[in-house]
Amino acid sequence: MSAAASPTTGKTKVEVDRLAYPAEALALRAGCDAELPVDLDEPRVNVERAKADLTYADPCDRPARLGAGTGAVAVTQRVARGTDPAGCRRAIRTRPLGPGADLEVVKGSALCVLTSADPPTLALVEIVDVGGTGTAGLRVTSWRVAD
Repeated sequence: MSAAASPTTGKTKVEVDRLAYPAEALALRAGCDAELPVDLDEPRVNVERAKADLTYADPCDRPARLGAGTGAVAVTQRVARGTDPAGCRRAIRTRPLGPGADLEVVKGSALCVLTSADPPTLALVEIVDVGGTGTAGLRVTSWRVAD
């Protein structure tokens, strides 16, 4: 959140992030040794790689992975389910994934993503299901970032 002085009162007001969409369900299914690009701004699955904020990969011989796509400014390490925008902002600042890092897809875990859209989107991605053969279910809540 950012603070700005009101021109009429001189008092400081707090700009809040506006909800873009609540708890959108995404179903992921990737073939063995395949990647599935995910856009969190809209949200959509199987998008052009240039628009992907996350990539979902099924390496076949290991658990599936989630990593940053080219449309992500930052992706966090794991956060608590239900994290709010302020918590996501804090995690992006203090617990980001390093370059080339990814996370194992584990049911009940969550992460935050800041996208490069205009305006940027801040998304909480919760992993609600992990199935066999490269499938996973996500629940995504997104906020438009305030200036």
